[in-house]
Amino acid sequence: MKDILILTLLLIGGEVFAQTKPATAAKPVVPDTIVRMGGRKVLGIVRQTTFSSVYYTIPSRPDSVIELNRKEIEKVIRKDGRIDVYNKPVLMVVKDDQWQSILITRDKKEVEGMYNRGFFTASSSRNLKSKKKAMESATVKLQKQAVAKKAYIVLITNEYSTGGYSDPPGYYMEGIAYGMEPLEKGTDVVDKKDTK
Repeated sequence: MKDILILTLLLIGGEVFAQTKPATAAKPVVPDTIVRMGGRKVLGIVRQTTFSSVYYTIPSRPDSVIELNRKEIEKVIRKDGRIDVYNKPVLMVVKDDQWQSILITRDKKEVEGMYNRGFFTASSSRNLKSKKKAMESATVKLQKQAVAKKAYIVLITNEYSTGGYSDPPGYYMEGIAYGMEPLEKGTDVVDKKDTK
């Protein structure tokens, strides 16, 4: 009886010992790669995606949640290889004759963080038949000036139409051109008055 009791205790103790796992180091967390507009990459763990924002944490600070507007993100490369594309890439090579690729905006938020390339004005060609054609003419002239300064986008600061009744329609535009990288030292335009 004593032998059976000892044997039973040994078997139970062996099972308990066999089920106990040795302490192991925590597995490193593999982050997702968030590619921002312009190509800058951020490593983080995406926690939530909403209609307008992406929320993520940095592996070194898992308690702090960071919010990014989806308009600021080109794509998210998930740790499992899946790619969520939110916007087309902004950074592209623009040749001197590709004025059509210059974006026109009236929203200051779209040029935040970009470098000033100068203040430009443009008036439409004469003898156009409609206000729409006059606006297109002024826009093309503004885009051609911007591409010559290696800009990517023009923020419209002032615009108005002219003409009416018996006068042919016209259009006038003012804008500040912006690029993704600074020009050579000393060539960035800081203020409108520097260009006059």
